[in-house]
Amino acid sequence: MVLDDRVHWKPPPPRYARRARRVARCDDGATSTREPTKGRPMPQEPYRIEPQGLDDYLDVMSKAVFQSGMSWKVVEGKWDTTREAFHGFDVERVATMDEAEIDALANDTRVIRNRRKLHAVVSNAGRMLELEDEHGTFRDYLRSLDEFWDTLKMLRKDFKFLGDFGGYYFLFVVGEEVPPHEEFREQIPVAAGRR
Repeated sequence: MVLDDRVHWKPPPPRYARRARRVARCDDGATSTREPTKGRPMPQEPYRIEPQGLDDYLDVMSKAVFQSGMSWKVVEGKWDTTREAFHGFDVERVATMDEAEIDALANDTRVIRNRRKLHAVVSNAGRMLELEDEHGTFRDYLRSLDEFWDTLKMLRKDFKFLGDFGGYYFLFVVGEEVPPHEEFREQIPVAAGRR
Protein backbone atom coordinates (compact mmCIF):
# COMPACT_ATOMS: atom_id res chain seq x y z
CA MET A 1 0.00 0.00 0.00
CA VAL A 2 1.42 3.36 -1.05
CA LEU A 3 0.61 6.42 1.03
CA ASP A 4 0.21 9.67 -0.81
CA ASP A 5 2.08 12.83 0.16
CA ARG A 6 -0.98 14.62 1.54
CA VAL A 7 -0.84 15.74 5.13
CA HIS A 8 -3.26 13.75 7.19
CA TRP A 9 -5.37 15.57 9.71
CA LYS A 10 -4.68 14.69 13.31
CA PRO A 11 -7.14 15.43 16.07
CA PRO A 12 -6.26 18.48 18.16
CA PRO A 13 -5.14 18.11 21.75
CA PRO A 14 -8.02 17.55 24.17
CA ARG A 15 -8.09 21.17 25.34
CA TYR A 16 -8.75 22.37 21.79
CA ALA A 17 -11.04 19.45 21.05
CA ARG A 18 -13.39 20.56 23.81
CA ARG A 19 -13.47 24.08 22.40
CA ALA A 20 -14.11 22.75 18.87
CA ARG A 21 -17.01 20.58 20.08
CA ARG A 22 -18.51 23.51 22.01
CA VAL A 23 -18.48 25.74 18.92
CA ALA A 24 -19.79 22.98 16.65
CA ARG A 25 -22.69 22.27 19.02
CA CYS A 26 -23.81 25.90 18.82
CA ASP A 27 -23.30 26.38 15.12
CA ASP A 28 -26.54 26.63 13.16
CA GLY A 29 -24.78 25.94 9.89
CA ALA A 30 -24.06 29.57 9.05
CA THR A 31 -22.96 31.51 12.09
CA SER A 32 -22.18 30.80 15.70
CA THR A 33 -24.83 31.59 18.29
CA ARG A 34 -22.27 32.40 20.95
CA GLU A 35 -21.40 35.80 22.34
CA PRO A 36 -17.88 36.56 21.16
CA THR A 37 -16.40 37.33 24.58
CA LYS A 38 -18.38 35.19 26.99
CA GLY A 39 -18.81 31.90 25.14
CA ARG A 40 -22.33 31.31 26.50
CA PRO A 41 -25.10 30.20 24.15
CA MET A 42 -27.62 32.83 23.14
CA PRO A 43 -31.31 31.96 22.97
CA GLN A 44 -32.49 30.86 19.53
CA GLU A 45 -34.39 34.05 18.76
CA PRO A 46 -36.22 36.08 21.36
CA TYR A 47 -39.89 36.77 20.88
CA ARG A 48 -40.95 40.27 19.80
CA ILE A 49 -43.71 42.21 21.47
CA GLU A 50 -45.79 45.30 20.81
CA PRO A 51 -45.35 47.19 24.11
CA GLN A 52 -48.66 48.42 25.50
CA GLY A 53 -47.05 50.76 28.04
CA LEU A 54 -44.06 51.43 30.25
CA ASP A 55 -44.66 48.22 32.21
CA ASP A 56 -43.87 46.16 29.10
CA TYR A 57 -40.72 48.17 28.40
CA LEU A 58 -39.54 47.72 32.00
CA ASP A 59 -40.24 43.97 31.86
CA VAL A 60 -38.07 43.51 28.76
CA MET A 61 -35.33 45.86 29.94
CA SER A 62 -35.17 44.15 33.34
CA LYS A 63 -34.78 40.77 31.67
CA ALA A 64 -31.85 42.20 29.67
CA VAL A 65 -30.35 43.51 32.93
CA PHE A 66 -30.60 40.13 34.66
CA GLN A 67 -29.30 38.23 31.61
CA SER A 68 -26.07 40.23 31.65
CA GLY A 69 -23.37 37.78 32.74
CA MET A 70 -25.92 35.09 33.67
CA SER A 71 -27.15 31.90 32.10
CA TRP A 72 -30.17 32.75 29.97
CA LYS A 73 -31.72 29.47 31.10
CA VAL A 74 -31.52 30.50 34.77
CA VAL A 75 -33.09 33.88 34.03
CA GLU A 76 -35.92 32.26 32.04
CA GLY A 77 -36.52 29.75 34.83
CA LYS A 78 -36.93 32.48 37.44
CA TRP A 79 -38.64 35.09 35.31
CA ASP A 80 -42.26 34.48 36.36
CA THR A 81 -41.37 34.78 40.04
CA THR A 82 -39.13 37.79 39.32
CA ARG A 83 -42.05 39.48 37.56
CA GLU A 84 -44.25 38.73 40.56
CA ALA A 85 -41.62 40.05 43.00
CA PHE A 86 -41.42 43.32 41.05
CA HIS A 87 -45.21 43.81 41.14
CA GLY A 88 -45.71 42.83 37.50
CA PHE A 89 -43.16 45.50 36.55
CA ASP A 90 -45.64 48.27 37.34
CA VAL A 91 -43.21 51.13 36.62
CA GLU A 92 -44.62 53.56 39.16
CA ARG A 93 -44.65 50.94 41.91
CA VAL A 94 -41.16 49.63 41.10
CA ALA A 95 -39.71 53.17 41.00
CA THR A 96 -40.84 53.68 44.62
CA MET A 97 -39.43 50.44 46.02
CA ASP A 98 -37.34 51.15 49.11
CA GLU A 99 -34.24 49.53 50.57
CA ALA A 100 -36.29 47.21 52.82
CA GLU A 101 -38.07 45.77 49.77
CA ILE A 102 -34.78 45.29 47.95
CA ASP A 103 -33.36 43.57 51.05
CA ALA A 104 -36.35 41.22 51.00
CA LEU A 105 -35.75 40.45 47.31
CA ALA A 106 -32.04 39.88 47.95
CA ASN A 107 -33.03 37.12 50.39
CA ASP A 108 -35.75 35.60 48.19
CA THR A 109 -34.52 32.40 46.50
CA ARG A 110 -37.24 32.66 43.85
CA VAL A 111 -35.45 35.58 42.18
CA ILE A 112 -31.89 36.34 41.07
CA ARG A 113 -30.46 37.91 44.19
CA ASN A 114 -27.85 40.23 42.72
CA ARG A 115 -28.26 43.46 44.73
CA ARG A 116 -26.73 45.69 42.07
CA LYS A 117 -29.15 44.37 39.46
CA LEU A 118 -32.10 44.67 41.85
CA HIS A 119 -31.16 48.31 42.45
CA ALA A 120 -30.70 48.80 38.68
CA VAL A 121 -34.28 47.69 37.99
CA VAL A 122 -35.61 50.24 40.51
CA SER A 123 -33.37 52.98 39.11
CA ASN A 124 -34.31 52.14 35.52
CA ALA A 125 -38.01 52.35 36.38
CA GLY A 126 -37.51 55.87 37.73
CA ARG A 127 -35.50 56.88 34.67
CA MET A 128 -38.21 55.55 32.36
CA LEU A 129 -40.78 57.75 34.07
CA GLU A 130 -38.50 60.79 33.68
CA LEU A 131 -37.89 60.09 29.99
CA GLU A 132 -41.58 59.58 29.32
CA ASP A 133 -42.27 63.00 30.87
CA GLU A 134 -39.52 64.58 28.73
CA HIS A 135 -40.49 62.95 25.41
CA GLY A 136 -44.23 62.34 25.72
CA THR A 137 -43.93 58.57 25.30
CA PHE A 138 -41.11 56.11 25.85
CA ARG A 139 -41.37 55.06 22.20
CA ASP A 140 -40.72 58.69 21.18
CA TYR A 141 -37.61 58.61 23.37
CA LEU A 142 -36.38 55.44 21.64
CA ARG A 143 -37.00 56.99 18.23
CA SER A 144 -35.48 60.38 19.06
CA LEU A 145 -32.27 59.37 17.26
CA ASP A 146 -32.16 57.98 13.72
CA GLU A 147 -29.04 55.82 13.94
CA PHE A 148 -29.17 52.44 15.74
CA TRP A 149 -25.69 52.87 17.26
CA ASP A 150 -26.61 56.30 18.63
CA THR A 151 -29.77 54.86 20.18
CA LEU A 152 -27.76 52.03 21.73
CA LYS A 153 -25.24 54.52 23.13
CA MET A 154 -28.10 56.61 24.55
CA LEU A 155 -29.64 53.55 26.25
CA ARG A 156 -26.30 52.55 27.77
CA LYS A 157 -25.89 56.08 29.14
CA ASP A 158 -29.44 56.42 30.52
CA PHE A 159 -29.94 52.97 32.08
CA LYS A 160 -27.97 50.85 34.51
CA PHE A 161 -26.65 47.38 33.61
CA LEU A 162 -27.63 47.77 29.97
CA GLY A 163 -24.64 47.09 27.71
CA ASP A 164 -24.32 46.43 24.00
CA PHE A 165 -25.93 42.98 23.96
CA GLY A 166 -28.59 43.91 26.51
CA GLY A 167 -29.44 47.06 24.56
CA TYR A 168 -29.65 45.13 21.29
CA TYR A 169 -31.86 42.49 22.93
CA PHE A 170 -34.12 45.17 24.42
CA LEU A 171 -34.54 47.07 21.13
CA PHE A 172 -35.15 43.85 19.20
CA VAL A 173 -37.80 42.53 21.57
CA VAL A 174 -39.74 45.82 21.79
CA GLY A 175 -39.91 45.96 17.99
CA GLU A 176 -37.43 48.72 17.21
CA GLU A 177 -35.25 48.65 14.08
CA VAL A 178 -32.01 46.76 14.67
CA PRO A 179 -29.39 45.40 12.28
CA PRO A 180 -29.22 41.63 11.77
CA HIS A 181 -27.53 39.98 14.77
CA GLU A 182 -24.51 38.77 12.79
CA GLU A 183 -23.92 42.29 11.46
CA PHE A 184 -24.35 43.75 14.96
CA ARG A 185 -21.75 41.37 16.40
CA GLU A 186 -19.27 42.16 13.63
CA GLN A 187 -19.66 45.92 14.12
CA ILE A 188 -19.36 46.05 17.93
CA PRO A 189 -15.57 46.67 17.89
CA VAL A 190 -16.01 49.41 15.25
CA ALA A 191 -18.89 51.01 17.12
CA ALA A 192 -16.94 50.88 20.37
CA GLY A 193 -14.74 53.63 18.97
CA ARG A 194 -17.83 55.85 18.63
CA ARG A 195 -18.66 55.70 22.34
